[in-house]
Amino acid sequence: MDIIIWGTGKMGRMAYVYYSGIHNIRYFVDNCPDRQGTVLEGKKVCAPSILEKEKEITVVIASKNYGEEIQKQLYNDFGIKNSVLFQVKEEYCPCGETYFPFDPNGIVVKMSGGLGNQMFQYAFGRCFEKKGKRVSYELSYYTNMERHFILADVFKNSKLTFCHPEYLSSLPVIREPDIKLVQKLEADLELLKADTGYFSGYWQSYQYVDLVRQELVEEFRFPEEKEAQLEKLAKAAASQNSVSVHIRRGDYLEDGNQKLFAGICTEEYYTRAFELILKLAGDCKFYIFSNDTEWVKEHYKNDAFTIVESKRFEDYQDWYDIYLMSCCKHNVLANSTFSWWGAWLNQYVDQIVIAPGRVVNTCDVVDFYPKEWIRLPASEKKRSDNGKQDIDGYNTNL
Repeated sequence: MDIIIWGTGKMGRMAYVYYSGIHNIRYFVDNCPDRQGTVLEGKKVCAPSILEKEKEITVVIASKNYGEEIQKQLYNDFGIKNSVLFQVKEEYCPCGETYFPFDPNGIVVKMSGGLGNQMFQYAFGRCFEKKGKRVSYELSYYTNMERHFILADVFKNSKLTFCHPEYLSSLPVIREPDIKLVQKLEADLELLKADTGYFSGYWQSYQYVDLVRQELVEEFRFPEEKEAQLEKLAKAAASQNSVSVHIRRGDYLEDGNQKLFAGICTEEYYTRAFELILKLAGDCKFYIFSNDTEWVKEHYKNDAFTIVESKRFEDYQDWYDIYLMSCCKHNVLANSTFSWWGAWLNQYVDQIVIAPGRVVNTCDVVDFYPKEWIRLPASEKKRSDNGKQDIDGYNTNL
Protein backbone atom coordinates (compact mmCIF):
# COMPACT_ATOMS: atom_id res chain seq x y z
CA MET A 1 0.00 0.00 0.00
CA ASP A 2 1.18 3.53 -0.79
CA ILE A 3 1.26 6.04 2.07
CA ILE A 4 2.35 9.62 2.65
CA ILE A 5 3.97 10.80 5.88
CA TRP A 6 3.01 14.24 7.18
CA GLY A 7 5.83 15.55 9.36
CA THR A 8 9.60 15.73 8.95
CA GLY A 9 10.78 16.11 12.54
CA LYS A 10 11.89 13.38 14.89
CA MET A 11 8.44 11.76 14.76
CA GLY A 12 8.47 11.82 10.96
CA ARG A 13 11.82 10.06 10.82
CA MET A 14 10.60 7.43 13.28
CA ALA A 15 7.46 6.91 11.19
CA TYR A 16 9.64 6.40 8.12
CA VAL A 17 11.70 3.73 9.88
CA TYR A 18 8.53 2.00 11.11
CA TYR A 19 6.60 2.01 7.83
CA SER A 20 9.38 1.74 5.24
CA GLY A 21 9.56 -2.05 5.52
CA ILE A 22 5.78 -2.43 5.32
CA HIS A 23 4.46 0.13 2.82
CA ASN A 24 5.67 2.24 -0.07
CA ILE A 25 6.26 5.77 1.20
CA ARG A 26 5.71 8.13 -1.72
CA TYR A 27 6.84 11.40 -0.14
CA PHE A 28 6.71 13.56 2.99
CA VAL A 29 4.44 16.56 3.54
CA ASP A 30 5.15 19.48 5.87
CA ASN A 31 3.51 22.83 6.58
CA CYS A 32 6.88 24.49 7.16
CA PRO A 33 8.01 26.37 3.99
CA ASP A 34 11.68 25.96 4.97
CA ARG A 35 11.39 22.18 4.67
CA GLN A 36 9.38 22.05 1.46
CA GLY A 37 11.50 21.11 -1.54
CA THR A 38 14.13 19.36 0.56
CA VAL A 39 14.78 15.61 0.66
CA LEU A 40 14.43 13.36 3.71
CA GLU A 41 15.38 9.67 3.69
CA GLY A 42 15.56 9.86 -0.09
CA LYS A 43 11.97 11.14 -0.34
CA LYS A 44 10.87 14.59 -1.43
CA VAL A 45 9.29 16.92 1.13
CA CYS A 46 6.23 18.60 -0.39
CA ALA A 47 3.79 21.36 0.50
CA PRO A 48 0.28 20.27 1.61
CA SER A 49 -1.18 21.53 -1.69
CA ILE A 50 0.16 18.39 -3.39
CA LEU A 51 -2.62 16.46 -1.63
CA GLU A 52 -5.39 18.12 -3.63
CA LYS A 53 -5.48 15.12 -6.01
CA GLU A 54 -4.80 12.45 -3.38
CA LYS A 55 -8.25 11.86 -1.84
CA GLU A 56 -7.87 8.07 -1.64
CA ILE A 57 -4.36 8.01 -0.21
CA THR A 58 -3.58 7.13 3.42
CA VAL A 59 -1.68 9.85 5.27
CA VAL A 60 0.35 8.98 8.37
CA ILE A 61 0.44 12.04 10.65
CA ALA A 62 3.75 12.12 12.53
CA SER A 63 3.40 15.20 14.71
CA LYS A 64 3.73 15.27 18.48
CA ASN A 65 1.73 18.46 19.05
CA TYR A 66 -0.52 19.05 16.05
CA GLY A 67 -1.90 15.62 15.12
CA GLU A 68 -5.60 16.40 15.52
CA GLU A 69 -5.26 19.80 13.82
CA ILE A 70 -3.56 18.21 10.80
CA GLN A 71 -6.25 15.51 10.69
CA LYS A 72 -8.90 18.24 10.44
CA GLN A 73 -6.86 20.04 7.79
CA LEU A 74 -6.66 16.88 5.70
CA TYR A 75 -10.41 16.43 5.81
CA ASN A 76 -11.51 20.06 5.46
CA ASP A 77 -8.97 21.23 2.86
CA PHE A 78 -8.40 18.08 0.81
CA GLY A 79 -11.26 15.72 1.58
CA ILE A 80 -8.86 13.03 2.80
CA LYS A 81 -10.58 10.69 5.25
CA ASN A 82 -7.86 8.04 5.56
CA SER A 83 -5.38 9.33 8.09
CA VAL A 84 -3.48 7.66 10.92
CA LEU A 85 -1.96 9.34 13.97
CA PHE A 86 1.54 7.93 14.47
CA GLN A 87 2.28 7.70 18.17
CA VAL A 88 5.24 6.40 20.16
CA LYS A 89 4.81 4.97 23.63
CA GLU A 90 7.76 6.16 25.68
CA GLU A 91 8.96 3.78 28.36
CA TYR A 92 11.88 5.06 30.36
CA CYS A 93 14.70 2.83 31.53
CA PRO A 94 16.56 4.49 34.42
CA CYS A 95 19.84 2.66 33.85
CA GLY A 96 22.59 3.89 31.57
CA GLU A 97 24.36 1.83 28.98
CA THR A 98 27.94 2.18 30.18
CA TYR A 99 29.02 0.88 33.57
CA PHE A 100 32.29 0.76 35.42
CA PRO A 101 32.99 -2.43 37.31
CA PHE A 102 31.97 -1.35 40.80
CA ASP A 103 34.75 0.57 42.50
CA PRO A 104 34.40 0.79 46.32
CA ASN A 105 36.90 3.66 46.22
CA GLY A 106 35.06 5.59 43.53
CA ILE A 107 32.77 8.63 43.57
CA VAL A 108 29.07 8.24 42.78
CA VAL A 109 26.87 11.29 42.12
CA LYS A 110 23.10 10.96 42.37
CA MET A 111 21.20 12.48 39.45
CA SER A 112 17.80 14.06 40.10
CA GLY A 113 15.46 16.73 38.80
CA GLY A 114 15.22 18.21 35.32
CA LEU A 115 17.91 19.08 32.80
CA GLY A 116 19.16 22.20 34.62
CA ASN A 117 19.68 20.23 37.84
CA GLN A 118 21.35 17.40 35.93
CA MET A 119 23.83 19.87 34.45
CA PHE A 120 24.84 21.11 37.91
CA GLN A 121 25.21 17.55 39.22
CA TYR A 122 27.29 16.61 36.19
CA ALA A 123 29.53 19.66 36.76
CA PHE A 124 29.99 18.57 40.39
CA GLY A 125 31.04 15.10 39.24
CA ARG A 126 33.47 16.54 36.69
CA CYS A 127 35.20 18.41 39.54
CA PHE A 128 36.14 15.04 41.03
CA GLU A 129 37.24 13.69 37.66
CA LYS A 130 39.51 16.67 37.18
CA LYS A 131 41.22 15.64 40.41
CA GLY A 132 41.79 12.15 39.01
CA LYS A 133 38.86 10.43 40.73
CA ARG A 134 36.75 7.75 39.12
CA VAL A 135 33.16 9.05 38.89
CA SER A 136 29.88 7.39 37.97
CA TYR A 137 26.30 8.60 38.15
CA GLU A 138 23.26 6.94 39.72
CA LEU A 139 19.75 7.24 38.25
CA SER A 140 17.33 5.58 40.66
CA TYR A 141 15.48 8.92 41.11
CA TYR A 142 13.99 8.51 37.64
CA THR A 143 12.30 5.18 38.28
CA ASN A 144 8.56 5.74 37.85
CA MET A 145 9.07 9.51 37.62
CA GLU A 146 7.53 11.80 35.02
CA ARG A 147 10.91 13.43 34.51
CA HIS A 148 13.59 11.58 32.60
CA PHE A 149 17.35 11.64 32.68
CA ILE A 150 18.07 13.43 29.41
CA LEU A 151 21.52 14.97 29.81
CA ALA A 152 23.24 12.19 27.87
CA ASP A 153 20.77 12.53 24.99
CA VAL A 154 21.16 16.30 24.75
CA PHE A 155 24.91 16.60 25.27
CA LYS A 156 26.59 13.85 23.29
CA ASN A 157 30.05 15.05 24.36
CA SER A 158 29.33 14.45 28.04
CA LYS A 159 31.45 11.81 29.76
CA LEU A 160 28.97 9.62 31.58
CA THR A 161 29.17 6.20 33.13
CA PHE A 162 26.61 4.81 35.54
CA CYS A 163 26.44 2.89 38.79
CA HIS A 164 23.79 0.32 39.71
CA PRO A 165 21.92 1.28 42.91
CA GLU A 166 22.59 -2.18 44.38
CA TYR A 167 26.19 -1.18 45.13
CA LEU A 168 25.45 2.02 47.02
CA SER A 169 25.08 0.49 50.48
CA SER A 170 28.85 0.01 50.69
CA LEU A 171 29.60 3.73 50.15
CA PRO A 172 29.51 6.53 52.72
CA VAL A 173 26.63 8.91 51.95
CA ILE A 174 27.32 12.65 51.74
CA ARG A 175 24.17 14.76 51.51
CA GLU A 176 24.00 18.42 50.64
CA PRO A 177 22.24 20.49 53.36
CA ASP A 178 18.50 20.97 52.79
CA ILE A 179 17.68 24.60 51.89
CA LYS A 180 14.53 24.31 53.99
CA LEU A 181 16.54 23.49 57.11
CA VAL A 182 19.58 25.78 56.97
CA GLN A 183 19.93 29.57 56.95
CA LYS A 184 22.91 29.69 54.60
CA LEU A 185 24.16 27.47 51.79
CA GLU A 186 27.51 27.74 50.03
CA ALA A 187 29.74 25.40 48.04
CA ASP A 188 31.91 23.22 50.25
CA LEU A 189 35.07 22.76 48.22
CA GLU A 190 36.51 20.53 50.94
CA LEU A 191 34.12 17.83 49.72
CA LEU A 192 36.18 17.51 46.56
CA LYS A 193 39.03 16.03 48.60
CA ALA A 194 36.96 12.88 49.27
CA ASP A 195 38.33 9.62 47.91
CA THR A 196 34.99 7.83 47.86
CA GLY A 197 31.32 8.42 48.60
CA TYR A 198 27.76 8.64 47.31
CA PHE A 199 26.93 12.33 46.87
CA SER A 200 23.26 13.30 47.02
CA GLY A 201 22.28 16.91 46.33
CA TYR A 202 21.90 19.57 43.66
CA TRP A 203 25.32 21.28 44.05
CA GLN A 204 24.07 24.51 42.48
CA SER A 205 27.06 26.81 42.80
CA TYR A 206 29.07 28.76 40.26
CA GLN A 207 32.15 27.76 42.26
CA TYR A 208 31.86 24.10 41.24
CA VAL A 209 31.05 25.10 37.66
CA ASP A 210 34.02 27.48 37.41
CA LEU A 211 36.42 24.70 38.39
CA VAL A 212 35.53 22.82 35.19
CA ARG A 213 34.52 25.72 32.97
CA GLN A 214 36.62 24.69 29.96
CA GLU A 215 35.46 21.09 30.15
CA LEU A 216 31.81 22.11 30.32
CA VAL A 217 32.08 24.56 27.42
CA GLU A 218 33.24 21.65 25.25
CA GLU A 219 30.84 19.07 26.64
CA PHE A 220 27.65 21.15 26.86
CA ARG A 221 27.29 21.48 23.10
CA PHE A 222 23.74 21.22 21.80
CA PRO A 223 22.87 18.75 19.02
CA GLU A 224 24.01 19.94 15.60
CA GLU A 225 20.86 18.73 13.90
CA LYS A 226 18.01 21.06 14.88
CA GLU A 227 14.52 21.44 13.51
CA ALA A 228 13.91 24.34 11.13
CA GLN A 229 11.78 26.48 13.46
CA LEU A 230 14.35 26.23 16.23
CA GLU A 231 17.19 27.28 13.92
CA LYS A 232 15.12 30.12 12.53
CA LEU A 233 14.36 31.52 15.97
CA ALA A 234 17.96 31.07 17.13
CA LYS A 235 19.30 33.00 14.13
CA ALA A 236 16.79 35.80 14.70
CA ALA A 237 17.77 36.12 18.37
CA ALA A 238 21.49 36.07 17.56
CA SER A 239 21.10 38.81 14.93
CA GLN A 240 19.24 41.24 17.21
CA ASN A 241 19.96 43.13 20.41
CA SER A 242 18.00 40.38 22.11
CA VAL A 243 17.20 39.62 25.73
CA SER A 244 15.93 36.30 27.00
CA VAL A 245 13.40 36.63 29.82
CA HIS A 246 12.49 33.61 31.93
CA ILE A 247 9.18 33.80 33.81
CA ARG A 248 8.56 30.68 35.84
CA ARG A 249 5.09 30.24 37.29
CA GLY A 250 3.25 26.91 37.20
CA ASP A 251 4.86 24.68 39.83
CA TYR A 252 6.28 27.71 41.68
CA LEU A 253 2.73 28.81 42.49
CA GLU A 254 1.63 25.51 43.99
CA ASP A 255 0.78 25.56 47.70
CA GLY A 256 3.78 23.47 48.68
CA ASN A 257 6.19 25.88 46.95
CA GLN A 258 4.78 29.20 48.17
CA LYS A 259 7.05 29.35 51.21
CA LEU A 260 10.10 28.74 49.05
CA PHE A 261 9.44 30.97 46.04
CA ALA A 262 6.69 33.53 46.68
CA GLY A 263 7.63 37.18 46.27
CA ILE A 264 11.01 36.64 44.55
CA CYS A 265 10.35 37.11 40.83
CA THR A 266 7.44 39.52 41.08
CA GLU A 267 5.94 41.56 38.26
CA GLU A 268 7.80 44.53 39.72
CA TYR A 269 11.06 42.59 39.47
CA TYR A 270 10.55 42.10 35.74
CA THR A 271 9.44 45.71 35.20
CA ARG A 272 12.59 46.98 36.90
CA ALA A 273 14.71 44.45 35.02
CA PHE A 274 13.32 45.70 31.69
CA GLU A 275 14.02 49.31 32.70
CA LEU A 276 17.58 48.50 33.67
CA ILE A 277 18.41 46.40 30.61
CA LEU A 278 17.04 49.13 28.31
CA LYS A 279 19.19 51.69 30.14
CA LEU A 280 22.34 49.57 29.88
CA ALA A 281 21.87 47.94 26.46
CA GLY A 282 19.59 50.29 24.52
CA ASP A 283 16.56 49.21 22.52
CA CYS A 284 16.05 45.46 22.81
CA LYS A 285 13.92 42.64 21.50
CA PHE A 286 12.66 40.51 24.38
CA TYR A 287 12.19 36.75 24.01
CA ILE A 288 10.00 35.44 26.82
CA PHE A 289 10.18 31.84 28.03
CA SER A 290 7.60 30.58 30.51
CA ASN A 291 5.73 27.52 31.74
CA ASP A 292 2.59 29.70 31.83
CA THR A 293 2.36 31.17 28.33
CA GLU A 294 -1.33 32.11 28.64
CA TRP A 295 -0.55 34.39 31.59
CA VAL A 296 2.43 35.86 29.73
CA LYS A 297 0.30 36.60 26.65
CA GLU A 298 -2.08 38.63 28.79
CA HIS A 299 0.69 40.67 30.39
CA TYR A 300 3.23 41.20 27.58
CA LYS A 301 1.46 42.28 24.39
CA ASN A 302 3.96 44.86 23.15
CA ASP A 303 5.66 44.25 19.78
CA ALA A 304 8.99 44.20 21.60
CA PHE A 305 8.05 40.84 23.11
CA THR A 306 8.27 37.47 21.37
CA ILE A 307 6.70 34.70 23.42
CA VAL A 308 8.44 31.39 22.78
CA GLU A 309 5.81 28.64 22.98
CA SER A 310 6.54 24.93 22.81
CA LYS A 311 3.72 24.40 20.32
CA ARG A 312 5.48 26.44 17.66
CA PHE A 313 7.94 23.54 17.26
CA GLU A 314 7.33 20.21 15.57
CA ASP A 315 9.04 18.21 18.31
CA TYR A 316 9.66 20.46 21.33
CA GLN A 317 12.25 19.26 23.85
CA ASP A 318 13.32 20.77 27.17
CA TRP A 319 16.74 21.85 25.92
CA TYR A 320 15.24 24.14 23.26
CA ASP A 321 14.66 26.89 25.85
CA ILE A 322 18.18 26.75 27.28
CA TYR A 323 19.64 26.77 23.76
CA LEU A 324 17.55 29.76 22.64
CA MET A 325 18.35 31.67 25.85
CA SER A 326 22.04 31.14 25.15
CA CYS A 327 21.58 32.61 21.64
CA CYS A 328 20.30 35.94 23.00
CA LYS A 329 22.69 38.80 23.69
CA HIS A 330 21.51 39.42 27.25
CA ASN A 331 19.52 37.50 29.88
CA VAL A 332 16.92 38.28 32.52
CA LEU A 333 16.66 35.30 34.84
CA ALA A 334 14.10 33.67 37.05
CA ASN A 335 15.35 31.85 40.14
CA SER A 336 15.68 28.73 38.03
CA THR A 337 18.46 26.48 36.80
CA PHE A 338 17.06 26.65 33.26
CA SER A 339 17.71 30.36 32.82
CA TRP A 340 20.94 30.07 34.85
CA TRP A 341 22.41 27.71 32.27
CA GLY A 342 20.96 29.71 29.38
CA ALA A 343 22.89 32.74 30.65
CA TRP A 344 26.05 30.78 31.51
CA LEU A 345 26.24 29.22 28.03
CA ASN A 346 25.75 32.61 26.39
CA GLN A 347 29.05 33.53 24.71
CA TYR A 348 28.23 37.17 23.83
CA VAL A 349 31.21 39.31 24.85
CA ASP A 350 29.21 42.27 26.22
CA GLN A 351 26.52 40.14 27.84
CA ILE A 352 24.41 41.65 30.64
CA VAL A 353 22.74 39.24 33.06
CA ILE A 354 20.08 40.34 35.54
CA ALA A 355 19.11 37.88 38.26
CA PRO A 356 16.72 38.07 41.23
CA GLY A 357 18.05 39.09 44.63
CA ARG A 358 17.19 35.75 46.23
CA VAL A 359 17.07 32.15 45.07
CA VAL A 360 14.67 30.91 47.76
CA ASN A 361 13.03 32.52 50.79
CA THR A 362 14.13 30.01 53.41
CA CYS A 363 17.88 30.16 52.91
CA ASP A 364 20.64 32.51 51.77
CA VAL A 365 22.15 30.65 48.81
CA VAL A 366 25.43 32.52 48.71
CA ASP A 367 27.01 31.43 45.45
CA PHE A 368 24.25 30.34 43.10
CA TYR A 369 24.83 33.33 40.80
CA PRO A 370 28.29 34.38 39.54
CA LYS A 371 29.50 37.64 41.06
CA GLU A 372 29.50 39.50 37.75
CA TRP A 373 25.74 39.03 37.26
CA ILE A 374 23.56 41.94 38.43
CA ARG A 375 21.32 41.03 41.38
CA LEU A 376 18.00 42.82 41.43
CA PRO A 377 15.69 42.81 44.48
CA ALA A 378 12.01 42.06 43.97
CA SER A 379 10.89 45.54 44.94
CA GLU A 380 12.63 48.34 46.84
CA LYS A 381 16.21 49.30 46.07
CA LYS A 382 18.66 47.83 48.53
CA ARG A 383 22.17 48.87 49.41
CA SER A 384 25.13 46.55 49.58
CA ASP A 385 26.90 45.93 52.89
CA ASN A 386 29.38 48.75 52.35
CA GLY A 387 26.58 51.23 51.77
CA LYS A 388 27.41 51.81 48.11
CA GLN A 389 24.96 51.49 45.26
CA ASP A 390 26.43 49.98 42.12
CA ILE A 391 24.12 50.92 39.27
CA ASP A 392 21.59 53.53 40.34
CA GLY A 393 20.71 51.41 43.33
CA TYR A 394 20.92 48.01 41.67
CA ASN A 395 23.51 45.90 43.43
CA THR A 396 25.81 43.46 41.70
CA ASN A 397 26.30 41.41 44.83
CA LEU A 398 23.50 41.48 47.41
